[in-house]
Amino acid sequence: MPNYTKAEKAEAIARLREWLKPGDTVYTILEHVSSSGMSRAIRFVIPKVDEDGKPYFLHPNHAIGVVLGLRFHTSRGRKSDALHVSGGGMDMGFDCVYTLSRYLFPDGYDGGYALKQEWL
Repeated sequence: MPNYTKAEKAEAIARLREWLKPGDTVYTILEHVSSSGMSRAIRFVIPKVDEDGKPYFLHPNHAIGVVLGLRFHTSRGRKSDALHVSGGGMDMGFDCVYTLSRYLFPDGYDGGYALKQEWL
């Protein structure tokens, strides 16, 4: 597990609060599942629309990794944009977004349900 400073975590939380508001959906993409099924590589995407109505996508993987204490997934010596998520037996994309929601919006919103999660 990476060691991020309190300042790095606070900066990542502030950045994510600029990008995400209660009720927003964070989309998850499953990149890889280990052969044991006990870890996954997951990417996160936030869709946005600019002032001209053009859609674009934010890829907040680094900031989410800092907040949740996750490292980037590596395969065969290559680092990817996906985060390495340990665990199994449940929807790990939902778990990550739920936990992220608890960090970003600790007061109210029924615990971690301020953000929605969907798989792409």
